[in-house]
Amino acid sequence: MVEKFKQNSLEKNSLSIYVEEYFFDKIESGQKTVDIRTAYSKFHTIRPGSIIEFKTWEKSQKVSVKSVRRYQYMNEMLEKEDMRKTAPDLTLTEIEELNEDLFVREHVEQYGIIAIEFEKIGRVEEQPQAQEKSENTEVKDGSMLCPNCSTELIRYKACY
Repeated sequence: MVEKFKQNSLEKNSLSIYVEEYFFDKIESGQKTVDIRTAYSKFHTIRPGSIIEFKTWEKSQKVSVKSVRRYQYMNEMLEKEDMRKTAPDLTLTEIEELNEDLFVREHVEQYGIIAIEFEKIGRVEEQPQAQEKSENTEVKDGSMLCPNCSTELIRYKACY
């Protein structure tokens, strides 16, 4: 009974997050140890000890959450976080430009930002097969709909 409780607790406290290949490679190498996300409700259950599985279409890497820090504004997060832990080979200017592309400003203003600090557990696993993209999220021109709010997003821009 205790084992079943532990398993259910672990399942409730785990999350899969798709990331660009660039970020996955930095996670895999151990250079990226902080992930920045818009603080949507699906991230509210993340706590120290939670398990996150970062995925690309081909690989996955499990990590254990060490800490979660919440910020109201992007600038506040940029001032307090060590950006070398999020994008180790980019300058602050490049990170700011990247954030403009990755984050939907209105969502950040509404939900805030979280910084998830983690450490790798286990090794990289190959995905059995590349998963098909959900039909209801793809738009004709190759852009996607945000899974959180159904806003049409340009290529590479997502509600993180």
